[in-house]
Amino acid sequence: MGYSQTRGKYVEDLVRMHLYVEGWDVLRQNFHSRYGEIDLICRDPTGQLVFVEVKSISDKSYLDIWETVSEVKLRRLMRTIEYWLLNHASIESWYLDFVGVVYNREQNKYQILQTRL
Repeated sequence: MGYSQTRGKYVEDLVRMHLYVEGWDVLRQNFHSRYGEIDLICRDPTGQLVFVEVKSISDKSYLDIWETVSEVKLRRLMRTIEYWLLNHASIESWYLDFVGVVYNREQNKYQILQTRL
């Protein structure tokens, strides 16, 4: 496993633990289909289904964390979510969350930012 894959897995695990502490139930991690991947599939504390996209950047990055999800990635995510929903017909309501993790290398600290898309 390369550095990016190792860091990506670490960040997803960090977010999974963060959501768990916040009262979320993680149902699935890294769901793959021919359309793409969903990082996390969860239930929020109210019981609503949530698809979670996780991204990370360094605090030294020229990008804003919110700019890391492209239109192409968003379309792929939506197709993957639709595919998942077709196979789980009893789901009535859901939403998509974006969780950005900003890493400060000097202080070895992460900042977790979350928003509904």
